Amino acid sequence: GRGIARRMWRKDATRLARLIVVATLISLTVDGTAAGSCSSAKLCCQGRDSGCVIQKESPNAIIESPRDKPCYCDHACLKLADCCDDFKETCGVVDCAVSEWSPWTLCDNGCGSGTQRRSRVIEISEKNGGKHCPRLDQVRTCRSFQTCHAGIRSQPHAKSVTLLALFPGDGNSTDVRIKDRIVDKRGSCVAFTVLRISRGCSKISNLLSEGSRICVERPGNESLDKYVGIGRWKLSTDIAGSGNRRGRSTNSTCHGKWIGDSRLVDCHDPRCVQSSQASPYTSQLFRGRRRRGASSNPVVSNTDRVVRRRRRGRRRMRSRRRRRAVAVAERLDSSVHNFCVHLLTVNMGSKKSDILYLFDRPAEPVYVPKGENKVAFDVPANYLPGDRQQNAPAIVNRFADDTASKISVKQISLPDLSVPLQLGRREPFSLFIPKHRKLAARLIDIFLGMRTYDDFLSVSVYCRDRVNSEMFIYALSVAMLNRPDTKNLPIPPLSEIFPDKYIDSGIFARAREEANVVPAGSRVPIEIPRDYTASDLDEEHRVAYWREDIGINLHHWHWHLVYPFETDIRIVNKDRRGELFYYMHHQIQARYNCERLCNRLGRVKRFHNWHEPIPEGYFSKLDSLVASRTWPARPAGAVLKDINRPVDQLNFDLQDLERWRDRIYEAIHTGAYINPRGERVPLTEFGGVDVLGNIMEASILSPNQNVYGDLHNLGHVAISYCHDPDHRYLETFSIMGEPATAMRDPIFYRFHAFTDDVFMEHKNTLPEYSLQQLDFPGVEITDIAVQTPNQPANLISTFWTKSDVDLSRGLDFTPRGPVLARFTHLNHADFTYRIVANNRNNAPVRGTVRIFIAPRTDERGLPYVLRDQKELMIEMDKFTVLLKPGSNTIERKSTESSVTIPFERTFRNLEENRPIGGDSLDQFNFCGCGWPQHMLVPKGKEEGFPMDLFIMISDYTGDAVEQDESAGCKDAVSFCGLRDRKYPDARPMGYPFDRRPRAGVETLAQFLTGNMAVAQINVRHTDTVQPRVRSGSMSNTLTFA
Repeated sequence: GRGIARRMWRKDATRLARLIVVATLISLTVDGTAAGSCSSAKLCCQGRDSGCVIQKESPNAIIESPRDKPCYCDHACLKLADCCDDFKETCGVVDCAVSEWSPWTLCDNGCGSGTQRRSRVIEISEKNGGKHCPRLDQVRTCRSFQTCHAGIRSQPHAKSVTLLALFPGDGNSTDVRIKDRIVDKRGSCVAFTVLRISRGCSKISNLLSEGSRICVERPGNESLDKYVGIGRWKLSTDIAGSGNRRGRSTNSTCHGKWIGDSRLVDCHDPRCVQSSQASPYTSQLFRGRRRRGASSNPVVSNTDRVVRRRRRGRRRMRSRRRRRAVAVAERLDSSVHNFCVHLLTVNMGSKKSDILYLFDRPAEPVYVPKGENKVAFDVPANYLPGDRQQNAPAIVNRFADDTASKISVKQISLPDLSVPLQLGRREPFSLFIPKHRKLAARLIDIFLGMRTYDDFLSVSVYCRDRVNSEMFIYALSVAMLNRPDTKNLPIPPLSEIFPDKYIDSGIFARAREEANVVPAGSRVPIEIPRDYTASDLDEEHRVAYWREDIGINLHHWHWHLVYPFETDIRIVNKDRRGELFYYMHHQIQARYNCERLCNRLGRVKRFHNWHEPIPEGYFSKLDSLVASRTWPARPAGAVLKDINRPVDQLNFDLQDLERWRDRIYEAIHTGAYINPRGERVPLTEFGGVDVLGNIMEASILSPNQNVYGDLHNLGHVAISYCHDPDHRYLETFSIMGEPATAMRDPIFYRFHAFTDDVFMEHKNTLPEYSLQQLDFPGVEITDIAVQTPNQPANLISTFWTKSDVDLSRGLDFTPRGPVLARFTHLNHADFTYRIVANNRNNAPVRGTVRIFIAPRTDERGLPYVLRDQKELMIEMDKFTVLLKPGSNTIERKSTESSVTIPFERTFRNLEENRPIGGDSLDQFNFCGCGWPQHMLVPKGKEEGFPMDLFIMISDYTGDAVEQDESAGCKDAVSFCGLRDRKYPDARPMGYPFDRRPRAGVETLAQFLTGNMAVAQINVRHTDTVQPRVRSGSMSNTLTFA
């Protein structure tokens, strides 16, 4: 009886458990539906509102399914495609609906090119931001020849009139279209000979054939230079009476080449309409080029007869055909002109953006197709390297099938390139080595000295396969940024050109395998481990994620690109360049020290005793694809030695560095430096730091290199050659010797702690700011706060994010298509500053808002005194504001920072989403310089990292700089300045924390005046990988071409 009762009890328990599971699933389904519903949350927001969000999972959860991603109930979600499922129904969004298309009308021109139309009507109008109505009418081209014969018979010179005309092409060819009406106009014409036609021309017209002669009317007194030589043409159709390129469709089945003469003929000359025998050479030139199916005409028949008479000389003429092609233009007046056409425009030039293809795969020859569009440069044979010129036709023809289009390169008289060619093509290049700087400066001067864009493109193409690849990319980038005809072209990030400077060397073997084995559309991103340069046994590895961040290292390289060491003085001598060199590196040190405190490490120690061992070792795990070798490592305990490397023209002692250091300190303490004439020049209160910056950086702006030397650059060199100071092992410099990689090494920050201390020594000699210099009469800040969506006030959240980098542009000699590497980097949630300021004046006043953050305590948990905390102040933003009388509430998004560039400008696609023109184009180009947006905020700690938020509103009358308003990029002006303008802040960089605090001030609270405020904030880190969410920047998706 007990067994039966026990079995019945188990059955009942099983049924009850099943019922509980079903009920739970039903409740979860209901709750999940409600959680993703705008109607249940009663949300419907206008514009873009990041707070109008439905979270389906907890903010800290790892989202594995697209269904679990947060959705939005703001109208911006329609454009960003992240709306909740019921958004349209809840918010009354109605999409436009239209009827079907009506039939096409008849062609409106009975002879030649015309148009047809069709239309449709609106059935349901759009409401509340729904999809806009599409075009209600369409126009397409058509051709008709029903009334052509009557029109031709009624015109004079009937034999000279055709229904063809010329229009501008796409930059590589000239469009030939069917004319809308017959034009009978006398004037001077340019003679062309058709060299080659495609097979499709036989289906369209019997007027075009190889050997045909065309007279083209020249507009006005335009120069003949751009018409002379070999060019491309293609047959197009065009809307009647429309000169708009958008209204033209190209018939790609009929196209070819022609050659233009340098002489003028009369368009109605009898030679344009009469048939005669072609010249013997012209006949030989076209011999064998006739394609099957092409229509015949008298010229072609005569050409064939001449060819038969000259068959005995076929082999001899074939070897000379290329040389004699140039002579054809001089003999066109003795040949046949089959028909005359009317010239509107002939454009045989190249697009200025064509030069960007030189950045693609710099180790591949220039004649190999570039980019996804398979574009190759059509270079003269003598532009090829010497060992390739003998086999030039075979080499170029080898890639003919893979080439979709070619860019014509003008042959010019080349300048003297002996100086740049002193550095081998496969040797490492460093801006810190004086010899390399001079070679690069000479190459930049050559590029800048080219009078026209075509000359610039020509000499760049010639240099690309001869000079050192890294030096070429650097010099070409600097020249493009400063030439008027190319400064609006985007400079590719160095991570796309030389990804080996930023990516683990082990990735490239896998990337080449992925490119060769897997089709382009099926390739999977290759994961880069977060910890691949060291293990946790090395405490410095705790901040490796920061030092090795791609965006941070790109910033350092791009800054030296905008501010080159040597070239034209007008390019080097930018406003307050020396001071900017100091302040940019000072801010790097402040951010790095704060990052160390977040990871329970002390502030970095100065490297000032250059004879003691370096305890920090570093193994970069990088390979140099240009030099085909690994970057040398530096083991722990390395010691600097005197440098004597004749191969690099380097010969200096550590005592030289110490002597230059002592002389700089002597100039600081005496308040004057020595100029080349031996005179002592005062280091002024506001201009002295700029002079010291030029002395330390040792650019051509240094006032006296014989006295103060090259301390900063040769300091980098001495550290980078500590493993092989005399070249006995034939090793090259380590990553400390290259601006693009130096920030990966821990010793970089110890060395720059020393250089920063030199500047602080000068700043401590300056008088303290008085209350009058700090205060803003009548303006006081009553409240400040930081707000992060869905977080408590004054809390900033950080986390990890994964993003992809395309390696394909740097993988030479591999199949095309994206090859992605996925790396993990620090990121933060967007936040907003909220400032309440009271203006007690009777009139509006303008001020400058200055925002800083700094850690509150040191690595031992002790509070900082102001003299130490001010050196850790991180500038977050700086902007101007107009304060009306009374209370003012100011809100500023973190994505609008004056320090950073958006994530998309650090990792951007140069071929997609590129602005067409105006201010946005200038921002896209110049704004490659700046601190990366994703590294704006320190990492923080999981329990929270306490920091002081300091906000000050200074008097704009003391901040203003008299100059025209900049119409270009204004992002990252704190680190990079403004293009072609003065630095936009008259105050010293770092104001008000660039000098000692006034007497009696020990803490930040004691430092405050009425126009300042401080609030305590927390930076909390979540040690999980989260997907990227929308930001206020251009886009939030990483894409690469």
